[in-house]
Amino acid sequence: MKKEDIKFIVIHHSVSSRDKTTFESIDKYHRSKGWNGCGYHFVITGNGSLHNGRDLTVVGCHARDDGMNYKSVGIALTGDFRTELPSDIQLRVLKILLNKLRNTLSIPTENILGHCEVKNAHTPCPGNNLLKWIKQYRDDKLIDSEPDTLRQENLELRKDNSGLKITLNQCQQKCQKKQKLISELKTRIDNDDKMVARFFIKIIRAVFNR
Repeated sequence: MKKEDIKFIVIHHSVSSRDKTTFESIDKYHRSKGWNGCGYHFVITGNGSLHNGRDLTVVGCHARDDGMNYKSVGIALTGDFRTELPSDIQLRVLKILLNKLRNTLSIPTENILGHCEVKNAHTPCPGNNLLKWIKQYRDDKLIDSEPDTLRQENLELRKDNSGLKITLNQCQQKCQKKQKLISELKTRIDNDDKMVARFFIKIIRAVFNR
């Protein structure tokens, strides 16, 4: 499958426990059906871990109606979203992944579908609790918020890093001053100048015991 042939993104649920289902269990199940490994291109487990299934150049096995396997990327979230809710981290990772795929493959938002929205597909997949989120994403209510959040987090991290650098520099300067004073103190002691030595001890205590 050529990347220019990919026009859609189809989202699924695993119809199994959100938090207990693993990528390995999905891969094993699909192999038991005679498939060449996981039928999805991406799987997002309940803890937000993103797993690569098939390469984008390989035709998926996830939505055969309307020939969708040959023109789409298949993404599955672990869970049964007829009754369960996707975890917050699953949705966050899904959002980031969708934004990246849309930009990389030039896929319009209207071509991001739940499996049940594929023409002639008779399935409740990916469950109403995930389908609602997909519709919100398509309506542009969720697309732009994640980049802003990530930018803010990056700014905060850079700010924290700058603060650490300033603190480190201050500590280094204090250590250098202390070493200089100690060196001078040793010189005075070597010269048997006990009066001056006691004077320097007082200075060190005054400077570093603030």
